[in-house]
Amino acid sequence: MFCIIISNQIFMNKILSFKKIVSIVFFAAFLAVFLTAGTAQAGFWDWFNIKGDSQNLAASVKTYVLRVNKSGPGSNYGRITSADGKINCGYRSPRSGCSARYTSAQSVTLTVVSESNNYSFDKWKGVGWCDKGNSCVVEVNKPSGEVSVWAVFKSSPSSSSSSSSSSSSSSSSSSSVKPTATTNSVTNITSTSATLNGTVNPKGENGSYRFTYGDKSRVGESKNTSWVNIGSGSSDVSVSANISGLSPGTTYYYYITASTKNGFAGHTGSSNDAPTFTTLVSSQSTASVDFNVAEVQPGGQYGSTAGSITLTGNNSVILTWTVSAVKDCSISYDSKAKTIRSGTLSSTDIINESGANGKSGNTSKHNTEDYTKGDGNSSATYTLSCQKNSDNSAISETVTVNY
Repeated sequence: MFCIIISNQIFMNKILSFKKIVSIVFFAAFLAVFLTAGTAQAGFWDWFNIKGDSQNLAASVKTYVLRVNKSGPGSNYGRITSADGKINCGYRSPRSGCSARYTSAQSVTLTVVSESNNYSFDKWKGVGWCDKGNSCVVEVNKPSGEVSVWAVFKSSPSSSSSSSSSSSSSSSSSSSVKPTATTNSVTNITSTSATLNGTVNPKGENGSYRFTYGDKSRVGESKNTSWVNIGSGSSDVSVSANISGLSPGTTYYYYITASTKNGFAGHTGSSNDAPTFTTLVSSQSTASVDFNVAEVQPGGQYGSTAGSITLTGNNSVILTWTVSAVKDCSISYDSKAKTIRSGTLSSTDIINESGANGKSGNTSKHNTEDYTKGDGNSSATYTLSCQKNSDNSAISETVTVNY
């Protein structure tokens, strides 16, 4: 019995060994065919859809990378921004710099400022050429490659030097004068937009400016307009920026900042003490003034109503107007104009008579004294002036009477 068991065990071991040999031979035959048959290889990769897809993807997708870096004393305090908003490389930016990816070749405008009075921007280095101005246009044109630009900073010159002569001191002081920037009143306020205004003097250096604004109730959430180059003049220049996407009935803070290689200027406090404006609520209408004149002809007839008319005879005229969202209105006229029969109108009279045609009711508030017609070469003007409710700015319109 024992011999039968041993014989069975030997038989089973031989079968298992035979299976292993068959498996190894089959795998070796398959590998040989695969490696020698190019068609089989192609079919294999096509089945997995790897080779073709990867090649097509690499051929169709191109990326253009722009990398900006900062170097020199005080570079940590430098800030580089791009006009398209993709780059904002400021304080504590990575040592490797900041980068942006584009899907096509294009020109990118960079602007640099120093946010410390102890350091200033010196020059650009890298691809292309830019002068010592704060702005630089870079051609990002390397497909699947990287274009690098460096902004170099330096220590600001000392404000005093006892060993220098008076002329040398004067020259040094002149060459390191910082720009000035003043934030002015906001105009053209609507429920969702406004125009920010300011005054900048670059003091003889190539300079740029931008506006900062934000919802006063949301501390720390601010927006910036793009940097705009203002040249290198030495006189005050009025500047402005239109902003939109505002919320109705909301108070916003705002201020202007100017920058040259000698430093920056503008609002020095926090957003809490910056100037403010409030957008209109949705139901408020935009300020408007519509002013017209018409001839009063014999027999109760009237000439056409327009902004300028020519009299046909010795007749008077009626003045008509429609105003909206305004206050403090007045009507003035030149020395050749005939006065309104009821005399000088108050702002309340003008606003209450808004929309009246002057042909009914108290016509004396619209009707003038009679003109004496001449050869038609003489003219008189009337001007209706008001202030907008939104921002107290002036709005007016003038009509002309030829006689």
